[in-house]
Amino acid sequence: MFKVAAGVIAGFCLSSAALAQFAGGSGTISDPYTIETPAQFAHMSGNSAYWSSSFELVNDIDLSGYDGQDGNPAYDIMAADTDPDSPGFQGTAFTGRLNGAGHKITNLHIAADNNDYTGLIGYIGYGGNITNLEIADAVITNAGSCCGILAGQSSGSVIGCQISGNAQGYEYIGGLIGYSQAGSIENCQGDVQVNGRFSVGGLLGCNDGGSIYNSKVFAGSHITGETSSNNIGGLVGYNKGELNSSSSRATVTGVNSTYVGGLVGYIEHSNVVKCFADADVVSSGSSLYIGGLVGYGSTIDFEECYSRGDVTAESSSFVGGLIGYGLNINVLNAYSWGDIAGMNYVGGLFGFNDFGTAYYTYSAGAVSGSAYVGGYVGCNKYGNLYYSLWDSTRASGVSFTAGANIGGELDTVYAKRTDQMEQYLTFAEVRFDIRDMLLNGTDDIWQRDTSNLLPVFTWQDDAMLFSGGSGTEEDPFLIATALDLYRIADYKWEYYGSHYRQAADIDMIDYDGLEGRKAYRIIGDNEYFTSKSVGKGYVNAFYFLFSGAYDGAGYTISNLSIERLNDNYSGMVGVLTAEGELKNIALEGCRVNAYQYTGAIAGQSEGVVSGCTVDVDMTAQYCSGGVVGYNKGTISDCSCTGSIETESNNIGGVAGSSNNLIENCSTSITVNAHNRSGGIVGENNGSVINCHSEGVVNGWDNVGGVAGWSYSVVDRCSSVVSVDGASNTGGVIGYNEGRGVITSCFSQGTTAGTYNVGGLAGINYGTVNNCYSTNDIVTGSTSAGAAFGSSSGIVSNCYTAGSGLAGNIRGFAGSLSGTYSNCYWDSEIAGVTNGVGGTGDDPVEVVALGTAEMMQRASFAGFDFIGDEDGTDDLWSIREGYAYPRLTWQPVAVGDIAGSYAVDSADIYALAGYWLTEAGDPEWNKAVDIVDDNRIDLLDLAAIAVNWLK
Repeated sequence: MFKVAAGVIAGFCLSSAALAQFAGGSGTISDPYTIETPAQFAHMSGNSAYWSSSFELVNDIDLSGYDGQDGNPAYDIMAADTDPDSPGFQGTAFTGRLNGAGHKITNLHIAADNNDYTGLIGYIGYGGNITNLEIADAVITNAGSCCGILAGQSSGSVIGCQISGNAQGYEYIGGLIGYSQAGSIENCQGDVQVNGRFSVGGLLGCNDGGSIYNSKVFAGSHITGETSSNNIGGLVGYNKGELNSSSSRATVTGVNSTYVGGLVGYIEHSNVVKCFADADVVSSGSSLYIGGLVGYGSTIDFEECYSRGDVTAESSSFVGGLIGYGLNINVLNAYSWGDIAGMNYVGGLFGFNDFGTAYYTYSAGAVSGSAYVGGYVGCNKYGNLYYSLWDSTRASGVSFTAGANIGGELDTVYAKRTDQMEQYLTFAEVRFDIRDMLLNGTDDIWQRDTSNLLPVFTWQDDAMLFSGGSGTEEDPFLIATALDLYRIADYKWEYYGSHYRQAADIDMIDYDGLEGRKAYRIIGDNEYFTSKSVGKGYVNAFYFLFSGAYDGAGYTISNLSIERLNDNYSGMVGVLTAEGELKNIALEGCRVNAYQYTGAIAGQSEGVVSGCTVDVDMTAQYCSGGVVGYNKGTISDCSCTGSIETESNNIGGVAGSSNNLIENCSTSITVNAHNRSGGIVGENNGSVINCHSEGVVNGWDNVGGVAGWSYSVVDRCSSVVSVDGASNTGGVIGYNEGRGVITSCFSQGTTAGTYNVGGLAGINYGTVNNCYSTNDIVTGSTSAGAAFGSSSGIVSNCYTAGSGLAGNIRGFAGSLSGTYSNCYWDSEIAGVTNGVGGTGDDPVEVVALGTAEMMQRASFAGFDFIGDEDGTDDLWSIREGYAYPRLTWQPVAVGDIAGSYAVDSADIYALAGYWLTEAGDPEWNKAVDIVDDNRIDLLDLAAIAVNWLK
């Protein structure tokens, strides 16, 4: 009983002392001691009685008062070696728990004086656990063996810890832990400078039977092996344990060293999965076994690993981009990008492969050396290497896959040029399991990287496809650079059905194909793929078409240049399928020089093109347009400025030929073409609705301000175009077929031609309703009319205010072959006495009116004006007493009182005619009162000035 009581008393005394020394807690797992001051931490580290207890930091800890400088005590290493003169660890290991809880320990300074087991903790024993702790800017100098910023040696578990600082010693020197014996490291990271002689690593000097998972060494870290050192690695110096999802971006340096690697210097009897090194490896002097990932490996399985850094070891032997020397290794899916320089046994992937196997690997760097140099492997000794590639362009001067091959298998390892290495099919044909390439497997191990088009692993978090996004409708690929846009065409196997959204203005000047620059590549270029065996399967023949969606999001693409003189289907997109969509794309300063089926946005579209604006200088041939060449889908809310030059047919400002819908589009363009040319569309087999064209359209036959030839519907369209052709020339339509319908349209430009020349249509065999023309007919020798050159169809509710200047000309039509009703023409402006040519007196349905009458709503029976009883669609509006009717869908610029669709000198003249008039005056005209203050004065003039030339 006495002993029990004594124990209780001793426990009570310890608990009381702990309560005095810590901020709280009882030291159990569920109720750890809490530490909030450096003194409390020092009390814990200096008392072995606590090293099996649980602790938690509740504050950052600054150990500057324990640096051994300026009279301060030196830091008392927790679980330190108590007998440095005896081999191995002597003392009490830390077997408790320390939870940093996200807090930081700073100013850990230890001058080790060549002592072993140096760090914040000397030895973490079995069961010991350190979690969520950061140690920042630590400095450990002159250590002997087993030195790390967190611990000298560990057989416990370390999870979620981060360290930064310097560690320097002799052997087993690591940024985090010097020596790990069957311990585990998980989710740890370091930003360190580590220097030593034997087994030196960014996180661990030696991993003996333990595991490392999801841990990394940051870029800027430097791991240095002193002269005649060995086992130097960016993450681990020597490894005999599991490595998974871990990496090093540290620069690794050796001098006359042996076993130097970007990730691990020496590794044996291990599995390495999803690990990489991405920094340079440099070893000067006569070094051995130098690799971008691993210097020397024996009996290892590597899976999905890579190295991206350069390996520079000109005087060294056994030098490889991935592995310097491999004995009995198995490599499945791996690559190396770095440039490799060595002396003997030098290879792009392996320096020396001894009885090893590899599948689905490649190297893409330059390779140089003196003897036994191969683009892929320096020497392959009884190794079996399959379905792999190396870049023969980059490895210039190297003629062979292997510098030497001793009884090995290399039949399916291929040398390819850089341009071939950038092609999806090159890797698909050697069975790489590429994302969405189902023939080669469904694991989706590989994908291509935007920056260089070489395959990378799908798990890589730095494998950017474009500037972000995943390609879904909810998370589209982001196109923010010229390279992004250029690369879309490179992903025609994988992502032609994906969604894209522009995220910035893009200047394509670096991809204009001039002065040695790359030429822009067409998205969905209609290239024909011939059926063939690919990888493990067979692909049927097909064309590469774009079925995805691209949203310009209001940003611009400038200086897009397309030079394809002998190619069809040219544009930003070649062919858009019925599932595809192109919207809100703005092209500025676009230059296109191509053949047939050419448009700045798309050569051919079966999908949706909407909200696009184009400024283009185009030279093309048959079936080409400023926006789309051949439209089989819908085009809406698009506009085009610039010019189109051709000697061919079916040319239009928006589309060359259309079999579907064009609506709400406008042009201000110069078109110089041959047959079937129009300001909006060359040949219309669909519907053209709510469109407006301005500019110049020149051609030979069938030339129109809106359409050159129409088989179908042209509705609510307007033209302010100078149209010039030989035959069948019209302000709106050149040739309107028998099934063609023109309704609620008008033209206010000029029409010139020789045969069948009309202000509204050159020749009409179809139906025309509710239209008018104020075109001047400046030439016309046969069948010329202010509205129609020749008409054999149905014409109703039309009027003209045009004038004829030559030939058999009348105010409304060149000759009467059709039926007219409710047609009107301005007899004052026309300058002729007849509205229809070849008829003697005009039919009663063609009514001559004065200019003032033509500006009154009541004159146009059947026209559906806003607020009248002729219909509910409200298609027309009019500024009575001042302007001709206009379509209500057309925006009115403030100050456009002349009705010319622009604010210019015409409005100044109009304003002058009513200067200083007021409401109630006999000559008062409300339509001229821009600011609506019942007076025409400087305020109205100022309104014109503000909107000048809009």
